[in-house]
Amino acid sequence: MDVFGEGNGRRIFVEVETGQSDIPANVAKCADLDGEVVFLFTDENVRRTHEPMILLLLPKARVMGAAELELFQ
Repeated sequence: MDVFGEGNGRRIFVEVETGQSDIPANVAKCADLDGEVVFLFTDENVRRTHEPMILLLLPKARVMGAAELELFQ
């Protein structure tokens, strides 16, 4: 996991994906986490390729691109 945050009764795990790592293995590692899971993609093409698999295996996961963060708007 790349980033973890906890507060106000919430636990959030963020996996930052650039397309250089083993994304299916990262998804598998997230399956047993107790909290919200977010996959943040830096490359929109990589996101489109992997998003269906992520949501199939982790239906409650949130999949986002960097453009969706307020920092980049």
